[in-house]
Amino acid sequence: MGPRRIALDDEARILWATRAVARRLPARRSCLVEALVAHTLLGRRGLEASVHFGAALTIDRHLEAHAWVEREGQVIVGAPEAARFTPLRAEGGHRR
Repeated sequence: MGPRRIALDDEARILWATRAVARRLPARRSCLVEALVAHTLLGRRGLEASVHFGAALTIDRHLEAHAWVEREGQVIVGAPEAARFTPLRAEGGHRR
């Protein structure tokens, strides 16, 4: 059985809920908080999604990071910022 399709209605409600929850958390609102909230809400509905992390250098050579959520190859939380970040990949599994 493939990934469950998400109705546009469901996606809009999840995105709204993600922003609403992120605004009410005691921590500063960030892309990481929003990505983790969205991933959790999608997972509770049985919908497959993945959290991605990326990095980029600013013009003045400062490192920036970004987190976003993808579902079926589409960025659903964290776009359009995700496009300017190079995705980070874990190689070789866990290290001891």
